[in-house]
Amino acid sequence: MSMLEELHFFLGLEVKQLPKGIFIGQSKYISDMFKKFNFPEMKISPTPMSINISLHADLDGQPFDQTLYRSLIGSLMYLTTSRPDIMFAVCLCARFQANPRYSHYKAVMRIFRYLKGTPNLGLWYPFGTGFNLTAFTDADHGGDQVNWKSTSGGLQFLGHKLVSWSSRKQNCISLSTAESEYIAAASCCSQDTMTYHPATENNPDHFTFLVARNPDHSNSFSLRDMRRYLGIPNRQQYDAFPSEDNMLAAVRLLGYEGEL
Repeated sequence: MSMLEELHFFLGLEVKQLPKGIFIGQSKYISDMFKKFNFPEMKISPTPMSINISLHADLDGQPFDQTLYRSLIGSLMYLTTSRPDIMFAVCLCARFQANPRYSHYKAVMRIFRYLKGTPNLGLWYPFGTGFNLTAFTDADHGGDQVNWKSTSGGLQFLGHKLVSWSSRKQNCISLSTAESEYIAAASCCSQDTMTYHPATENNPDHFTFLVARNPDHSNSFSLRDMRRYLGIPNRQQYDAFPSEDNMLAAVRLLGYEGEL
């Protein structure tokens, strides 16, 4: 096997190895994507999705080409490899691939207009920031206009390095904001303990969990605290809900003061 040079490009990912860290982006992929779909000059959007948008099935709306819509979504899904900022918007639009409407296409084009103005964003992995595991999670209560399920979002950092992110619809319907946030928190903890268990096995307090309810009011507690309040042994994963008393104690950590 011959010696290879430093990695600069791999499967659409551009890797820049700098003295202070490593940058991973997909600016060339974005440029090629615009050429592929032959998009004309378009107005730049400051965000990938409007905060006032409410996507739903829109059965009375104008139908849109299913093949083209799926191609657009597929291209954007691969871009989420290095662009967590568009994760929620892309996954939301992907729910309507079976029967796309023109209103869904307009939402997808908003993402492309955002990418037009931010082609050089990506992931930055600085050197020497440690390996303390920190997770952030939030929930969009009842945000799905089709079946009123909530959407969980999560980010995981090792030091200052973003290593995992997700945006997925919850499996059950939450009756309150606290319940949807609790489900998101339990799911995030389960994912992190399974993925990063070797890193936290000798020092569980290295795992810090922050509930991103709002910037001015977030609670922080360790993995050991989560296990104690949920009544789950150290080696058991979060595959099932605990008792009602333990659930109430857990959601009170999130700032909820009422009754379930």
